[in-house]
Amino acid sequence: MELNEVEEIYDSISPAQINLRSFETKEKLNPKLWDENGELNSSIRKRLLTIAMDFYDSLNIETLPKDIIIVGSNAGYNWSKYSDIDLHLLIDFSEINDDADLLKNYFSTKKITWSAQHNITIRGYEVELYVQPTDEQNASDGVYSLVKNEWLQIPKAKDIRLNKKLITHQAAKVINLIDKYVEEFNSGLNRKELEALNIKADKLYKLIFQSRRDGLKQFGEGATNNIVFKVLRRSGHLEALRDLKFNIYDELETI
Repeated sequence: MELNEVEEIYDSISPAQINLRSFETKEKLNPKLWDENGELNSSIRKRLLTIAMDFYDSLNIETLPKDIIIVGSNAGYNWSKYSDIDLHLLIDFSEINDDADLLKNYFSTKKITWSAQHNITIRGYEVELYVQPTDEQNASDGVYSLVKNEWLQIPKAKDIRLNKKLITHQAAKVINLIDKYVEEFNSGLNRKELEALNIKADKLYKLIFQSRRDGLKQFGEGATNNIVFKVLRRSGHLEALRDLKFNIYDELETI
């Protein structure tokens, strides 16, 4: 199932109501983070290195990061006031365990725990931490090494042509479906109905993230499914879907 195959419901929002203006390409790198010469502001670099190593300490592993990098929209020209600072620790998984999936789940849990305990912003931008395997390719237009203090991949100020009609159409469908699921939960469901809703909500949640990963890998930052993901995050619907999954779980496990 693809994201564009999501059930179409227009109860609360239409594609025309979704504003994509903030996704337009900027003429220069974010001046709050980057100096005129294209280097990361020195005080910000030191702060991000400290945050990254504090996060690393929470992982309880002996393998040191091969590098610490910034990727995503704030490492390129499609940044906005909604952008995060995507801070990635590059770890060679093979030095820890042969089971990559096990490690991904472990690091994901550690990230969730860290995020629940900390709310760190740099110049108004949230810091989003991630443990990246060294053999994982970056879909980001720009990649900046904090350790080397240099660009590993220099971003280009290219005009990303968004398929606005498709993006707004898909985003509206998903937003309305999430609203529908939340409304169903709040209406009061029996156990069988809760179990069915749990399956649907979990399937949609996984689909949103998988579609974003696939889009980034194939088309980069301007991928339709990546922009849809960002629309859902900015509107609060991604968080609403995650909270719904937690609430359903609590209901099912409560006696």
